Amino acid sequence: MLSKWSCLELVLLAGDLNDDSGELLELALEVAGRSGKPIVVDLSAVTFLGESGLNALLMPLHGGLTLPWLAGPLTAHVKRVLTVTGTLAHFRIFPSLMDATAAARGGWGTDSTE
Repeated sequence: MLSKWSCLELVLLAGDLNDDSGELLELALEVAGRSGKPIVVDLSAVTFLGESGLNALLMPLHGGLTLPWLAGPLTAHVKRVLTVTGTLAHFRIFPSLMDATAAARGGWGTDSTE
């Protein structure tokens, strides 16, 4: 689900990010990226992150754009995939959606690698 807020673009995800959903995530990130606002992808309900899901999250780099911010808490599986692939440090990761939205507003939100 793509949601437009005044200070950010929010992509809410749940379940498995695999071959069936990777293309849809790419499209959502492409549409969200047109606004110029920070993009926050809520991964708190994602149980599986496959290759196509990870590729979709990294796609903005190919266009010279900023990676989306990730909101958690991240499941152990998602964190492991990001760690093993060496991509964890490239994302700005927040412990919660509330922290990510606060940061987008210039507030008190803290980011972390969980």
